[in-house]
Amino acid sequence: MEESANLDLLAVKIEFRRQGIGRSIVAWLEEVAHNAGIIYLYVQVRKMNTGAIRFYTQSGYQSIDEQRGYYRG
Repeated sequence: MEESANLDLLAVKIEFRRQGIGRSIVAWLEEVAHNAGIIYLYVQVRKMNTGAIRFYTQSGYQSIDEQRGYYRG
C-alpha cells in the first residue's frame, strides 16, 4: 500500500481566491488521502510562487526539499 501521494496542479481562479475554496479543496483531498491510508502528502511549488507557498504554509505544510531546475523544459 502506498504511504505517500502528491497534490499537483491545484489552482483557484483569481476572482474566487480568498473565499476558502482552496482550503476546502485541500481539506477534502487530505481526507480522501487519509481514508486511503496515505500518511504523507506532498506538494510541489515554484520558489517564486510566494502566494502558493504562503497558502500551503498556513495550511500546515512545510518545506522539506528544493530541487533546482524541476520546472525547466
